[in-house]
Amino acid sequence: MVALMASLSALPVVAQSSPDAAAIAKLADGLAPLTTGALPPVQPWVKQQSAGLLVRAIVTTRQGEPALLAALVNDVLALGGTVHYQYPSLSAIAVVLPVARLLDLARSANVVAIAPDRVVARTASQLQTTSGAADVPARSTGKLDGSGVGIAVLDSGIAWNHRHFAAPGLPGLPGPSQVRQDVDFAALG
Repeated sequence: MVALMASLSALPVVAQSSPDAAAIAKLADGLAPLTTGALPPVQPWVKQQSAGLLVRAIVTTRQGEPALLAALVNDVLALGGTVHYQYPSLSAIAVVLPVARLLDLARSANVVAIAPDRVVARTASQLQTTSGAADVPARSTGKLDGSGVGIAVLDSGIAWNHRHFAAPGLPGLPGPSQVRQDVDFAALG
């Protein structure tokens, strides 16, 4: 018995990590507390519904593997979530998922990270400096007001129906698009 105890004590101690620890590590800071049942302060990406607490999140998988993105969509749907947008170039999807299933999704081998789907806004740009716009006088004393000037954007793709191109509408609703014409040169040949 003493020999058995001595041989066991000579073995290296291997730390046990729970499967939940690996799953929780995939969650952004704002999401991890939700897995313990803690209610977050009011956040636009968490909403209480009759079906329970729901979270809007961005879920990413490994880059360059389109089959994993499709598998990730299936994982979300199987957990009772909905997929609102796919970002193939980022290998990510925007989802709404019951908070109770968040850890189940994080346990999936297809998931690299899960973050809240926060509203983001541009905070800085080099465009003003590189285009010379920063050097333009703030106020002109001339009679030029910009009326009659057209602006054309040649791009590989523009979301003409994006909310930032919309005219003011009813409170909480975007108005009609301010983009006057959308021409698909690729389709024209």
